[in-house]
Amino acid sequence: LVLLALALALTVRDCRRRKVSRWFDTLVFAAYALWGCVIFFLVFVSTHESTSPNYNALWLHPAYLLLAVLPWVAKARKVLTAFCMAYCFGSAACHRRALARVAAVVLCADGCADGALI
Repeated sequence: LVLLALALALTVRDCRRRKVSRWFDTLVFAAYALWGCVIFFLVFVSTHESTSPNYNALWLHPAYLLLAVLPWVAKARKVLTAFCMAYCFGSAACHRRALARVAAVVLCADGCADGALI
């Protein structure tokens, strides 16, 4: 929630100033890339059986390191904007589906057949 509040505050400040805070995008994408490297190491290199099916690798991956550099390249800003828009729409669709599943489980908690609404 702290990251969300910081992102919203910076977005409001950027809209008022009509400038973009590239350093924040770089920090966020670099952090995602570093965590992605850790998760990919755990999934593909580690022999521990509980780290293998880690679905966090779908949203945290080392390719974000490229996105950490894109805000500083003038010609690549359209690519970054398109990626961010696609990521927002994809993330919203995934969250919508997950919330629908949670709502179905909550509504089904009063005794309907297991998985009837899911």
